Parts: sequence; C-alpha cells; structure tokens
Amino acid sequence: MMRLLLPIFILTFYGCTQRNSDTGTMTPCQSGTHEAIEDFRGGKIVFIRNGFLPRYDSVLEVLLDSNRIKYSFDMFGHLYRDCYPNTMDSLIKEKFGDNFVDKLELVADSLFFEEKKNTTFEYYEVDTWAMRKNNEDQLGGDFIINYLNEKLPPKSSFRFVSNIVDRPHYVIEFTVDKQGETKNVEIKERNNTEKFKGTDKIILNEISKIKDWTPASIRNEPVTAKFQRGVAIESGE
Repeated sequence: MMRLLLPIFILTFYGCTQRNSDTGTMTPCQSGTHEAIEDFRGGKIVFIRNGFLPRYDSVLEVLLDSNRIKYSFDMFGHLYRDCYPNTMDSLIKEKFGDNFVDKLELVADSLFFEEKKNTTFEYYEVDTWAMRKNNEDQLGGDFIINYLNEKLPPKSSFRFVSNIVDRPHYVIEFTVDKQGETKNVEIKERNNTEKFKGTDKIILNEISKIKDWTPASIRNEPVTAKFQRGVAIESGE
C-alpha cells in the first residue's frame, strides 16, 4: 500500500504546482511545495527542526542519517520556502509512517540518557531541576538567598537578594548530585563586589554545606546536574 500511495501523493502535488507554474501564477507556498517534491523525488529527504534544539539532537541526527534523511535546524523558520517544511514532513510520513520521527526521537532520547546518565548534566538538559522538599520552585526559589542571609553576622551592613539588576552581584555555579548534596561550588562572575570583602568566602563555604536537595531528574530518574544562581548584594548604607 505504501508503494502505491507515495507516487500518487507526489504526482498530485507535482501536477498542481506544475499547472500553476505554466500560467505564471505559482504562489510562494506552491513554489515551496514544488521544491520539496522535486528534492524528495531526487532522493533529498530533509527533516526540519524549528524552535530550540532538544538535548538528544546530535543522536537524532545520526539516527536520521542512517535512514538517509538529512537533519536541518531552522530556529526561526526562514531557511526554506513557504510550505517546504510541511510538504517534506508529509512526504516523510507517507514513506516511513506517521509516527516514524516521533519514535526515532524517543530512541534518541533514550540513547542520550544511557550514554550520559553517570556524568553531570547541564541544567537545560534535565526534565526537572533540583528542588527543596515541600517546595515546587526550581532550586527552592529564594531558598539559597534566605539561607545565606541566615549565615551573616547579626549587625551585617548588607544582605543578599536575588535581583541582580544594578546591584553588585556574583554568579554562582554548583552541582547537585544524585544523593541531593551540593558539590563543586564556584564563583563564575564577580560584578562590583570589591568593597564587600569576605562575602565570596561566605557564599562558597555555606552553599557547599547545603544538603537534602531533591535532585534533578531525566525520564523520572535522579541525575547529577549543574546549575547557576545569581546572588546580589544590597547594602544598608
């Protein structure tokens, strides 16, 4: 059945665009459709990704290539003529099946996870960020800020806040492991913090002591992941 439907599908599209081309009235959409069909007939099959790249992007590209399908990333949808992507998508479904790409993406994600599950993931690769118990906000919302303020001397001339705009601030990077402990705390950026001597040591020492995180997860499994957090200083002067 697939072998019969595919030629009919191509000829229907091709005939429609060809008639319009003969009269000089081919629309941008018809032109894109025509180009997609010609590419497909010539053996050039393209899967086009819009928006943002999934974590398993490189694995998916390999799987598509093994099926002689070219992978193309078009973030803003401007690389191809109107209707080219939709037509090519329809042709791929006609040739390989409606759920072919969806199934391939599931395989790609599974392979990606299996390959990296014992390493450290970036925050943008995980399904859920590390959280505090009984708190559904990522990284516990202002938990780190409040925690650091509790460690300041009673008569401190400043306090830590989360809003870094127009304030002296640090950008902190740290890892939360599968057991919910904080590791590898680093200060990645310092912005106008010179006058607040000793604050970097407070931040590094105290954040390193935080335990009992609910770790980040991928596919409902706990993973070790790296995060960043802005910590600003609000002076009482």
